Amino acid sequence: EESRNRSVIETALLYMVNCISAAVLFGVYESARLPISNFIINLLSGGVDSCLGSDDFNLCLETFSVDNPADATWEGQARASFVAAANIYERAKELDITGEHGAENVRSLAEQLFNLLNP
Repeated sequence: EESRNRSVIETALLYMVNCISAAVLFGVYESARLPISNFIINLLSGGVDSCLGSDDFNLCLETFSVDNPADATWEGQARASFVAAANIYERAKELDITGEHGAENVRSLAEQLFNLLNP
């Protein structure tokens, strides 16, 4: 009943609003899809673990991705995710924040986490 009582201008305006919201949603999805998928691939392939502590984390990840492409099978990805999670856990567990270089280690960890989240 409501749609029958709408004027042509109201219908066009509603259509335009829906088109704009769909375009914005699609744009956000497309812009977020690539960085998120690259992060997941680097995490599962072991690139994140291999590049922790590197002076240029992003360059190291790019080089690792080119030299070691991710395994495409489901079993390979599951194995890689468990291995990557275990390796990152072990590295974080070994981090000494109370010793002589504690502040440097904390800064390095914060920098690596920032680089992980902002590829």
